Amino acid sequence: HKYPVMVIDKNKARSSSKSGGDYYLQVTPWTHQSEPISIEVSSNKYNNVEKGDTVIVHTREGLLGVSWYYIEQ
Repeated sequence: HKYPVMVIDKNKARSSSKSGGDYYLQVTPWTHQSEPISIEVSSNKYNNVEKGDTVIVHTREGLLGVSWYYIEQ
């Protein structure tokens, strides 16, 4: 499934590794949840998206019926 969602915030978690940290976009929920959802993204995606932009979330059913999701690059 694909869901258009709005980016409501951006966060970078600092890391001591060479990667420089982890990048997250906080987006509007696409399910019955009322709380925003934070999704890890590449540094490239993080740098090319602004608050208020619309991105596409893809959801997949994983092993044992556990759903997972990612933001379209």
